[in-house]
Amino acid sequence: MKMSLMSLFTGIALSTLVACGGAEADAASNVAGTYKLDTAAMEAAMLAEMPEPAKADPQSAKMVKEMAAGMDISFELMADGTAKMSSKIAMMGKVTENSASGTWKLDGDQMTMALSDPDGKEEVKTVTWKDGSFSITEEEDGQKMTMSFHKQ
Repeated sequence: MKMSLMSLFTGIALSTLVACGGAEADAASNVAGTYKLDTAAMEAAMLAEMPEPAKADPQSAKMVKEMAAGMDISFELMADGTAKMSSKIAMMGKVTENSASGTWKLDGDQMTMALSDPDGKEEVKTVTWKDGSFSITEEEDGQKMTMSFHKQ
């Protein structure tokens, strides 16, 4: 009788360990995928940040719409914890392409990405991942720009 109880407890302990590993793998596979920039949300955010006189100018709104439409930015997060970012930005007759690769890790709802560009410059970002989306806020010259990415 003691042997069968010990076997039962051992089986439960082992299945718990397997389940924990499975949960972590499931979380990674839920996050893994391609995330694209939400250009409509970006356009709305840019318009909201504009001073009132600029909002009233139809040319300003048109320029913001064209700027957002010219941005094609995506992240590919693989289940093994590696990541790739690619961007193609068409603005004022110029097209700029960039890429970076590295790693990502999810801890609760906090996702940390460490990406290096082809020249080796690394940038680390920690964002909140929720329901297949995350946002990155960049600041330059006192201006904040939030970019939201949604899983495809």
